[in-house]
Amino acid sequence: MRLIHEDSLRFSMVLYGILVLLAYLLNNFWIMLAIGVLMGVGSISINYNLFYQLHSSCLRRIFSKESPSPSKDINEARFAGSVAAILLFLAFWLFYFWKLTMLAWVLAGLVMFLNLLAGATGICVGSLMYVFFRKIFRGKENQS
Repeated sequence: MRLIHEDSLRFSMVLYGILVLLAYLLNNFWIMLAIGVLMGVGSISINYNLFYQLHSSCLRRIFSKESPSPSKDINEARFAGSVAAILLFLAFWLFYFWKLTMLAWVLAGLVMFLNLLAGATGICVGSLMYVFFRKIFRGKENQS
């Protein structure tokens, strides 16, 4: 199990949430698509998560006196990022192809709210879903 720094992950979640809010305020779905692409690529590998790398390689070294040890499972972050990226792609698809603007912004708002919640409090719904599904599917493997 590979661990990552939770403070860097929370920083990236807050920035993603702020960018989705910016896309809403500017009423620009192309920004939302770009954020979805960034989140999707960042969920493939943590090395491609632009904001995580910015915090872990630059900002954490500048502003913190001690370097905390990695504490979060990388698979939880990948799952949460993938779910958020899929929701943003779905929102863009609803807007661009079906012209369901209100529903698209509701999905984007959900992603924004959950990212800001995870960044501010550390309560990540995507990580909780990952742990829940892992227990369900690992429990079935152990029974058979």
